[in-house]
Amino acid sequence: MLSFLSVELVKLSVALGALSVALAAPMEYPILPPNSPNPSLEAVEANLRASAPVIENNSQQSHVRGLISHYARGFGVNEYLALELADIESDFKPGACNPQSTACGVYQWLKDSYWCEGNRREPNNNVICTMKTLLDPKGIRHWSIVTSTREKFIKMDLITCKDFKNNICRLK
Repeated sequence: MLSFLSVELVKLSVALGALSVALAAPMEYPILPPNSPNPSLEAVEANLRASAPVIENNSQQSHVRGLISHYARGFGVNEYLALELADIESDFKPGACNPQSTACGVYQWLKDSYWCEGNRREPNNNVICTMKTLLDPKGIRHWSIVTSTREKFIKMDLITCKDFKNNICRLK
């Protein structure tokens, strides 16, 4: 019962944090008419980059939270998942690097696994690459390879694993 309450409190705190960011800097998202063609992923990315909040100081974690919320909403990624993953990986610090690997940035992309254009250490690039990866239900495997992360996401009811031991997991 206690673990259930702690998970719910974490969900509530992330939601309140996202709400405070949204209230502080409300965003406008275009609503497409019902019969309009679906824009390409590149067009969505270009539009989101043009309207992204500016991070004046990379150490300001609230700005990074706003950036994540902006891109998660724009790409249609679970905002709670995106915020929780950034918290686990870097505590929202864009300059975070793991001294024991090549992992860097908000989402700790490894040098060899970063598949997107641009510098993975730059917050916009790092977050956009993560949102594109999370569009694929199996994209979470990049991060759920770490057993403790996988366990947290299962407890939070964000992923399901067909084979926990071998990281055969996907987003719910």
